[in-house]
Amino acid sequence: MDDRSFKITLIRALEHKADADTEFGTDKMREVIMTLPRCNVYIEETGLFTGREWNTYCSILHIQAPIDKQDSFIAERENILDIAERIYGKQGDNYLTNVDIG
Repeated sequence: MDDRSFKITLIRALEHKADADTEFGTDKMREVIMTLPRCNVYIEETGLFTGREWNTYCSILHIQAPIDKQDSFIAERENILDIAERIYGKQGDNYLTNVDIG
């Protein structure tokens, strides 16, 4: 999956989760969902071992958010990572293990 497709899928999954779960659909998460289409999103595959399985590596989801919206992204980092990990799964020898908000 390329970065653009991943970004679109992530936005839709976050929207779906926010509509289905009132605790997940906080104001900060809604702000994240509204801002994410304007953000630069890419996945970096690293040479760092995950420790989950033998010989698997970490991938990092980088989200370059506007400075005035970064607080919302940081507050929702764990929720974003949870959904993103499910979407990414295992690709080759990599697992998504972290989200970097920049």
